[in-house]
Amino acid sequence: MRSLLVILAGMFVGACAGTAQEFAVSFDDGVAGAAVNKGVRITQGRSGFAAEFVKGAELAYDSGGRFNPARGTLDLWIRPNWNSRDDYADRYFWGIDSDPGHENRTVLGHLGRDGRGILYFGGDGALGGLATKVDWQAGEWHHVVVCWDEEPRCRALYVDGELRHYTHFVGGMPREQKRFHVGSLPCVTRWMGVLDGHECDAAIDDIKLSQTVDAPGFERVRIAAQEDLKAIKRVEQSREAARPAYELAWERLNQSPTLDGVAEQQYEAAFEDVTGLAAPMSLRVPIQARYYSDIVYAHPDLSIALGRANESYAVG
Repeated sequence: MRSLLVILAGMFVGACAGTAQEFAVSFDDGVAGAAVNKGVRITQGRSGFAAEFVKGAELAYDSGGRFNPARGTLDLWIRPNWNSRDDYADRYFWGIDSDPGHENRTVLGHLGRDGRGILYFGGDGALGGLATKVDWQAGEWHHVVVCWDEEPRCRALYVDGELRHYTHFVGGMPREQKRFHVGSLPCVTRWMGVLDGHECDAAIDDIKLSQTVDAPGFERVRIAAQEDLKAIKRVEQSREAARPAYELAWERLNQSPTLDGVAEQQYEAAFEDVTGLAAPMSLRVPIQARYYSDIVYAHPDLSIALGRANESYAVG
């Protein structure tokens, strides 16, 4: 009777969830249910078995009902075969390729550079997404969790239970791809220009992909992202308010007086005509040239004047 109740309860939960389901693989029973399975090794895991991805390995699962680009959580354990400080490859632990006609490929990867490791979630090469420095050693297990939510436009990256980075982002994740990859992602990146598998050369265990945000404290990330959005809007409003004055100053600065014009028109730039200069630059600044007896004057409009007299001609 108890088993029947458990089965009925599971059916009820599944019916309430509709077609959505949590994707969870421990690899204790090998690789099962994969759409693509090439060269994946089964190795010792955290408690049972794990999947290891070396050169040529490819593992992909159907994304339908498992991956939600609008909201979700990726949870997995990683044991690298390399040290972060010694690694110089771009390795993918999880990824989904770009939609046709778009450059929105999204990966969880590790990029070795300049004697340090960068764990990132986003586009190619750790640009514009989540990123944090890591100092991983070969053979050590690390717990990585990534959450995303498009409603407040925020993402968060957790490593070994610690929130390492959150960001307010613009642009969504792929929506048309039928599969996501684990342990590698054969693709052509903007950096390499040729097809590469980006195998992670690591073991992966207990991977989960859900369509809800499951990380603790993510509500604070949502609030912070909303505050970031307000700050971005304030900056945009300030730029629009300053645009007329900027355009007027730019129009003046675009004028290129000739040497004759400076002499005839007695052209002089005031401080308010020059943008980006500190207040002392509103005056002529004498500069003593080495091995030269005269003085060179720097003017506010960045022209220079030769000679000691104030009426010296300026060279633009």
